[in-house]
Amino acid sequence: MTRGDYRRVLQSLSPRIVTLLGDGEPLLHPEIVGSVADTSAQGARPMLATNLAIGDAALFAELVAAGLDHVKVTLSHSNRERYRQIKGRDLFDTVINRVDLLRRAEASLPIALEFWVTRDKLGELCTHLELVRDLGLDSAVFLLEQPKGQLAGHGLDSAMMMQVAEAIGLASRLGLRTNLASLIGRAGKDSTAVSSSGRAACAFPWLRAYVNQEGRAGPCVDLVTKAANDSSVQLENLLADQGSFVGQAFRNIRLAFRRGEAPHPTCVGCRKGSLGALCGCVGPYRGKRKRDPIHELATDTRTVDAA
Repeated sequence: MTRGDYRRVLQSLSPRIVTLLGDGEPLLHPEIVGSVADTSAQGARPMLATNLAIGDAALFAELVAAGLDHVKVTLSHSNRERYRQIKGRDLFDTVINRVDLLRRAEASLPIALEFWVTRDKLGELCTHLELVRDLGLDSAVFLLEQPKGQLAGHGLDSAMMMQVAEAIGLASRLGLRTNLASLIGRAGKDSTAVSSSGRAACAFPWLRAYVNQEGRAGPCVDLVTKAANDSSVQLENLLADQGSFVGQAFRNIRLAFRRGEAPHPTCVGCRKGSLGALCGCVGPYRGKRKRDPIHELATDTRTVDAA
């Protein structure tokens, strides 16, 4: 997406929070600093989702000066060898060093490390949390992987629950914020965006927009990605003259959820946008900022993820 198109998207949505991400690494975009500056100038709060596979002190200083408000670093794993297995590259030490460079660029910049969690990794939760502590950070975000239903729709046995409870206790003792309790609490439940009672359970269509490189927009990345070539689901085109958050495409998706219908098959089996998932995932922010950017992602009425 060009910088001019990005500005048009900002003007059409008037968001409060923007997460800059993409199919690749957003720091590779030649206009990433300008996009952060444009977001801030629009009155929104720019957040960055990155794996820190690239970046140096000069770039991080520019991003902070442009108004960068929050960073989520996808580390995947706190062990160097497991990181290499997951990512296919041995960049663990490099990423850790870049996290330190980010902290040096702005000591009060909120930085969260993101890890992937499956059944076989529950015993490593405490190691993840200790790494967050050792890096001087105060936030850990856990993504619940669901390959072949490893956690989705299945309860945890007593040994697994003890591992999770131990990690939650450690996070409390270390003063770390984490969404671990909320994610694991949902792991054994039926997770559907459209409930059995016929009432919509997804709040994303009313709260946020995901915008891809072509300006196509929908409530989340899954719907936009999987419905992009599906004529049965209309996506908003924010680069068109009439495209907006209150455009007809967004209205149709909201109406489907109001009727208790899934606008696309990807919505069935998904509970990412439930209000419980949004509002129960993190506690109060204890950093130097007055407001918690992650919590406000759930409570603000207009957010956007821009690819």
